Amino acid sequence: MSHEASRTGAPVMFLHFLRWLKDNTDLDFEILLLAGGPLADDFAAVAPLTHIEALGTSARSYLEGGLAKAGLPKLGDRLKVSRSRQAVDHLRCFDALYLNSTTSAVALRILPEIPPVVVSHVHELDAAFRYWFPENDRRAMLDHTTRFVSCAGAVAVNLIGGWRIPRDTIATHYEFIVPPAPTAGSAAKVRADLGIPESATIIGGAGSVIWRKGPDLFLQLAATVRRLRPDLDAHFVWVGGASDEKVPTRVDAQRMGIDDRVHFVGEVAKPDDIYGIYDVFALTSREDPYPLVMLESASLGVPVVSFANGGAVEFAGRPEAAERRAIVVPYLDVEAMAEALIPLVENEGERRALGRRGQRHVLANHTTEVAAPALYQELRSALSGAPTTRRSLAPLPPRERRLASAGPDRPVGSAGPVSKTRSPFVAPAEQSSMSFSKPAPLDDSTDSTAGPDDFAGPLPQ
Repeated sequence: MSHEASRTGAPVMFLHFLRWLKDNTDLDFEILLLAGGPLADDFAAVAPLTHIEALGTSARSYLEGGLAKAGLPKLGDRLKVSRSRQAVDHLRCFDALYLNSTTSAVALRILPEIPPVVVSHVHELDAAFRYWFPENDRRAMLDHTTRFVSCAGAVAVNLIGGWRIPRDTIATHYEFIVPPAPTAGSAAKVRADLGIPESATIIGGAGSVIWRKGPDLFLQLAATVRRLRPDLDAHFVWVGGASDEKVPTRVDAQRMGIDDRVHFVGEVAKPDDIYGIYDVFALTSREDPYPLVMLESASLGVPVVSFANGGAVEFAGRPEAAERRAIVVPYLDVEAMAEALIPLVENEGERRALGRRGQRHVLANHTTEVAAPALYQELRSALSGAPTTRRSLAPLPPRERRLASAGPDRPVGSAGPVSKTRSPFVAPAEQSSMSFSKPAPLDDSTDSTAGPDDFAGPLPQ
């Protein structure tokens, strides 16, 4: 299940994985979308699709949202769950449920049956997990998941230390991409469309225009670079975010006096051509587990500069200048990021060397061809020896002997037999006769925030 079909990290990677499964395995699966998005048709082309949002009435949806805003969120939630259950009542007799993101955990409250295996692929760090994850859904995920997949070591550490999830139930599989392929000769057109001179250096950014991604920090970075080096002909280009999300950033850029150097492109169907004009990629996220935009830019040889947060630290590897795969500066230190960017802009040799190290690492470890087989093997491992009991949807088990809500001070997954919700994803492992080669080894060392004793699964070597 995917919570939506947007052009954002978790749904995009999930689509890559589903396509790979369709082309390389005999698994029989269906797809459940909670909400829509521009990639809905792409999901539908892979496997039978149930789209809950499309099956609901707009009036009912507005009522549910209105109740939440009116201070009656529990009533709105009950109405939403009731409506959603009607939409998915036909989804029965599956052997596993694969939840792609924490937001997908609502499936555990709406599907008619609970399967023997529930795999929760967590693409979120603590703030998203704690503050944007509805309590009822979080409780369901923590109670019913049989196997957690974390998209980075930092995510695994948060699950273990922040939510007391047993480490032997977690496997880490880093995010993967289909490397972007800019159209030949597109750079000149993209620059012309944006009004950027051919000689100008371009600092790239990407992501939804939301607090976690730091578009406001991207503006501060542009202003700081201009203050430190007013003679530097540098433009700042951000791709991603809906058109209406660009308005606040445009207003801020105008008031900061940098609107002639900052370009918020919005969401585009094929961002490859825009990535292709970047000289340096600035990851200004406040919280980002292992962003695809970092991998996509790095795959083109674009060097990455990031704040110290999430998986970017793991991607960067060793801090020594001659070995690092990205530059990491102190958290939210915009001045330090600007001071790291300027030498890269001015020194082409250093810029290319850093970009090549990042590119080699991505192509050796983070492409679908390399990483999808290992994730598939994780699913087969979760299915092997799994119980066959299927239970009809019922209220969550009593939480006596546990605190009222999941939190950092209580263990989870330890209260009696686990009931599961049978839902769309993977068919029995024995149905597949597909063979695959071992993923390519990591090309160089990684100085990860998590050690071998912190989580199971592939580790940086």
